[in-house]
Amino acid sequence: MNLQYSLFCLGYDESKGAPTFQFVVHELPLGPYPHTFPEGSGVFWVNGFHGVESVTKVRLKMSTPGGELLFEQEFPIQPEEGGSRVLSVAFLEGLTFPSAGLYLAEVFHDTTLLSQHTLEAVEVEIQ
Repeated sequence: MNLQYSLFCLGYDESKGAPTFQFVVHELPLGPYPHTFPEGSGVFWVNGFHGVESVTKVRLKMSTPGGELLFEQEFPIQPEEGGSRVLSVAFLEGLTFPSAGLYLAEVFHDTTLLSQHTLEAVEVEIQ
């Protein structure tokens, strides 16, 4: 199994067929800190896998700039009938970002690290 892509976006829509990722981001302008997303809002973490042959476990993990665990979720994935690709979408709702900085995002297959990248939270002045 391989990870084809891992990204963050602020919108996700499947209402007109194939999924559309809206407002793909590599940084989040937030403030003041600590910043908590209100109920019903957050960030989508989208991962595309290929070569998935059977039901298997995937784990998503995000850590703060200080190395503390912010989010962790483990779940099973399985390919669609006759295929080997899987799209997973995790909605990170209500998270609290304690400070500006680089947040480490990791994707695992069982215990094997498939991807490691960052999401930068930057401070903006809210008026």
